[in-house]
Amino acid sequence: MILLCIQIAKYAHGKCGTHFEACFTTAGNSIYSILIALWTTLLCESWKRKESSLANKWLVRDYNSVAFERKDYKAALTIDSNLKTAWKRVYGADIGKAIYLGIPISIFFAISVIGVAVGNRYLNEFFVDKAARQKPPTQPTTATMMIPTVFYVGATMILGEIFKRVALWLVKSENHRTHAAFESSLSFKRFIFDFVNNYVSLFFLAFWDRSLAQLAQNLITFLVFKQIAFNVIEYLQYRVVTAIKISRINRHYDKLIKNTPSQVD
Repeated sequence: MILLCIQIAKYAHGKCGTHFEACFTTAGNSIYSILIALWTTLLCESWKRKESSLANKWLVRDYNSVAFERKDYKAALTIDSNLKTAWKRVYGADIGKAIYLGIPISIFFAISVIGVAVGNRYLNEFFVDKAARQKPPTQPTTATMMIPTVFYVGATMILGEIFKRVALWLVKSENHRTHAAFESSLSFKRFIFDFVNNYVSLFFLAFWDRSLAQLAQNLITFLVFKQIAFNVIEYLQYRVVTAIKISRINRHYDKLIKNTPSQVD
């Protein structure tokens, strides 16, 4: 991080060249990337050692949590005539639903994300060509170049919210028996989609276009705008839900008052 700040400071003083990409295409960034990779590896390994020492200290090694059955688990209760014991037979095939229902829906959302990323690229090129056709030719402003990124962030947020509900419906249809299996399947689906949804455009800029300046600008806009948007949505959602609940309580109270007969002494 210090090396990256030094490169940006040099660019601000005109020592990195005429292009913003010159600040990122230096040997310092390669060293910085190697240090980050080593740091993350050492951090994970040190945490594993600490976790192992804590497990030995508290005598919880090889601990297995109790698997609780879900209330929504659908199964038919049958009795074995030979063993005289009851057991549950699952309704439907979980693997079949995951393959024939989950995979096509996941592919559809992945194609939608790629389409949004391609639309972001073409919108970016549109603003660049529009500025180049002016007389005299100019460079697009920073505010103009942020419009495609804002469009991409908004589209990814909408797709993410839609997929949350779709993933929950898919996992419920798989009819998992335990809460652990249910949460594991839901987390896996959401993690894979969120990774593709949030970073496919960044990988496209980094390894296909190789535009590090646009990549840095997209990262800044993506992180800042998405955080602000999530905070605003969370605040408005809280206010709207609270107002709706208060309105329902007031209507119910008024209805009770009207239906209650008055007592005359």
